[in-house]
Amino acid sequence: MVSITKRLTAAASVVLIGFVGFTGFALEQSYRESAEVALKDRLQGFVFTLLAASEIDASGLTVKDLPEARFYTPSSGLYAKIFSHDDPSHWDSPSSLGVTLFFPDGPIGQYIYQKSSNTEGDFMAISFSVVWEVGNDAERQYTFSVAENLSTYYEQVSGFRQHLWMWLGGLALVLLSIQVAILRWGLRPLHQVADDLKSIQMGDKSALEGEYPSELSELTGGLNDLLINERAMQTRYRHSLGDLAHSLKTPLAVLQGEVEQCKESPQLVDALTDQVERMNRIVKYQLQRAVSSSGGALSAALPIEPITAKIVNSLQKVYRDKSIEAVVSLDETAMFHGEEGDLYEIVGNLSDNAFKWCDHKVSVEVVRVEGRRGRDAAEITIEDDGPGVPDAQKMQILKRGVRADEQTPGWGIGLSIVMEIIDGYGGAVVVKDSALGGAKFEVRLP
Repeated sequence: MVSITKRLTAAASVVLIGFVGFTGFALEQSYRESAEVALKDRLQGFVFTLLAASEIDASGLTVKDLPEARFYTPSSGLYAKIFSHDDPSHWDSPSSLGVTLFFPDGPIGQYIYQKSSNTEGDFMAISFSVVWEVGNDAERQYTFSVAENLSTYYEQVSGFRQHLWMWLGGLALVLLSIQVAILRWGLRPLHQVADDLKSIQMGDKSALEGEYPSELSELTGGLNDLLINERAMQTRYRHSLGDLAHSLKTPLAVLQGEVEQCKESPQLVDALTDQVERMNRIVKYQLQRAVSSSGGALSAALPIEPITAKIVNSLQKVYRDKSIEAVVSLDETAMFHGEEGDLYEIVGNLSDNAFKWCDHKVSVEVVRVEGRRGRDAAEITIEDDGPGVPDAQKMQILKRGVRADEQTPGWGIGLSIVMEIIDGYGGAVVVKDSALGGAKFEVRLP
């Protein structure tokens, strides 16, 4: 998920861009309409000027002394025309020489506007029709028309648009920078909480000790309570585990003494000796975990092959009555970076399950494979030809207290211990169907 700062910055940017865009569009449209109104007012002024300079009598139409010099300059962009439907005579401004224009015509006393185009560009034209008395109570209708090139209007609008978006863009960048600064300042307590949590993980602090805003006080207080409870649970767990391991030392010592005195069955003595040694290793390992304040794995590399071979040989003695065929393929280069006791837990639990549930055959394979980020990994595959694990239970049996067969005695914690250890080393375990017909456990360890 994207960080809160980036999400808020993106949201603020979208809102700001939308606001600036709408504001710019509205201002540009307003200016465009104002400029067009100004253009039409100017054209009306030219019509009044044309009316004032016109003289119409029975002899015809004349126009004198127009104050605007562009009416007399060819191709100046400002043109005028006076025509009548009742009189064949008409007047064109000298500026319109060689220029073809289309002027609108309309009712008397109304201003008619029209945009048109020719080879010189776009034009805005205005026409105003009047009734003129021409002696002897005679009346004629004349239309006074003025047209102006829109290039100046376009330049004004374009110049305003450039300046407008330049200023709005600069303002948007400034506002966005201010918003980012405010967001960083406002979210600084969250970064402080994250830094304090990292310090707790590194062991530099034992609790969240900083001063936090009222909005975070309940969160930080709850986290401190959680840390206290977690440490108390760890302490109780270590004490309970230590008590359990310590209480087993005496019965194991007695059992070991009895094994040494039993000489009647060498095979039984070997099997019991292996199991007593394994139990002693487990006790030592659990005692070490119980008294250790940290759960970090050692970085020394351990070869997997001799430990796996020892476990398989011990299990063959324990389950010798089943006449199990164990197919073992061990890569001597496969290494495990961690504690020896953890490796015994992983391989021992999975192998013991395979021997317990198989019919006649178990396969144990250890290979060295290429892992992520260029680091090699060890892949341990343990299969059997037993009844297997239903698909619905493949992930459930890895949870604490869950067993595939509730009728079989047990606590259902062996596989959960394996899962916890593997998770602690950043590994993975997958339960599949074996080609032998039973269950297949694939474990990958960095």
